[in-house]
Amino acid sequence: MYKNPTDLELLECIFKYYRPEFEKFDEDNSIRKGKIYVPIDCKLIAKKLKADPELVYGRLYYHLANVYKYQQEKDVEAKLFEFKVDGQLHCIQFPILASAVANLKAEHQKYQSTLKASMFAVIVAIAAASITAFDVFGIKT
Repeated sequence: MYKNPTDLELLECIFKYYRPEFEKFDEDNSIRKGKIYVPIDCKLIAKKLKADPELVYGRLYYHLANVYKYQQEKDVEAKLFEFKVDGQLHCIQFPILASAVANLKAEHQKYQSTLKASMFAVIVAIAAASITAFDVFGIKT
């Protein structure tokens, strides 16, 4: 049975696994034509995430590439994921990936902080209601 990883899990897995490959270009620029586009293996990423390889590719190509893109000039657009770059298949634009992972992590941390604050507020409200109930009904402790 395959899992359906979150965008954060998917992009963070790619980032962690391919970061050394991205950085390797500084030492040996003959490994690929450019630094920022790193070819990835969607099947390998899917295996690491216990996900369906076709869904991983589809999410990257059809969805996330359109969510995480920017326009440099009028006719020049940079996307998170490109099918083919300089003859290499399935390439991640690493600076966009790093930005997307950072943004998703920040959103996740913000959500977690809000959830914790809400849970604390509920506990305080229950404690206040309990104290009030004890006073109203004259319950002695």
